[in-house]
Amino acid sequence: MFGEEDLSGIEQLPAANHSADGAAYNVAGQRVTDGYRGIVIQNGKKTVRK
Repeated sequence: MFGEEDLSGIEQLPAANHSADGAAYNVAGQRVTDGYRGIVIQNGKKTVRK
């Protein structure tokens, strides 16, 4: 019907640059301090701080 070409419009995206400086962010993308409790993204990994 459409042939062999890709008509989805989806292209390959470059890999995200994960900051290795140890900065932590909440799920809203806001930088948080060590005292923050909740879901934290640090070095590309999600963890829960209690």
